[in-house]
Order: sequence, then C-alpha cells, then structure tokens
Amino acid sequence: MNGGELLVSALENEGVTQIFGLPGEENLPMVEALRRSSIKLVVTRHEQAAAFMAATHGRLTGRPGVCLQDNAFGMIRWKQEADGFPDFGMSFGNPDFVAFAKAHGVEGSRVESAGGLAPTLEAAFPGGGVHLVVAPVDYSENKRVLSAELRADATKEGRPP
Repeated sequence: MNGGELLVSALENEGVTQIFGLPGEENLPMVEALRRSSIKLVVTRHEQAAAFMAATHGRLTGRPGVCLQDNAFGMIRWKQEADGFPDFGMSFGNPDFVAFAKAHGVEGSRVESAGGLAPTLEAAFPGGGVHLVVAPVDYSENKRVLSAELRADATKEGRPP
C-alpha cells in the first residue's frame, strides 16, 4: 500500500465523500487511489477555489470538507531534471504551512511518517472546523513513471524523449 492509498483509506474511514482539488504529477498516487475509491474527486481550476469549495461543502453538509493541495514549490528542481534542463540551483522549499495556518487561527498538524497518518487524521476530524494536515510527498514514483517510463515509451515509438 502506497501513501496515496493509505491516505484515501484513512479519509474513507473518516466519512469523507468528496475531495476538491487539482490532479497533477505531484499527487498521482493519491489521484489513482481516489479513482478506485468511493470518494469523488471534484476537479477545480485553482487550489484557492478548491479550498473555498471544501469549506462551503463542510458548512452546508456538516461533513468534512477536504482540499487536495500539491507541493508545487518542491517540484521545481524535479521538473527541471525531467525536462532535460541543467540544474540552475533554483531550489524553493515549501513554506511551513502548519505555522502559517496557526498564525491565522487554524489548527494544523504535520504527518511525520506513514504510521502517523491515521492518528493525525483521527485527531483532526472530531474537532470540526478547519484543520490543516500536511503530509510529505515522495517524488520518487514521479521520476520513475513520468521520466523513465515516458522516455522509454517515446524511444520505443521513435519519438524524441
């Protein structure tokens, strides 16, 4: 079971029926797990819209409103490498979203390991209201699937990688 499957399973256990957000290369394992689950992914054009929709869903239904946010800041170096550009030393770390949430009066938690995911979600849901949960992203699968496999397929088909 990968991290995306573990997260989706934990969200199903918490009664989540919809997630609002953008599918992308950063969250492919979770998007694939959602495709096979009972949770509906509502695709939005922007993460801000996803956050508003999740908040509105929560207020109107009394059910958890969940927003899928990617860590695009951390993807810059990976995207440079995947597209064959040299490393220009551009490295942007992600902001501390938990500290940012707390500074704005919102509860926030950080998942430190796969084993900590379920307990963190279990602690977040009973309190109601907004609770930000930050989970780490492992980009190694992206490199394998989106770089190595796509290049191999292109080469087999006679296209430039």
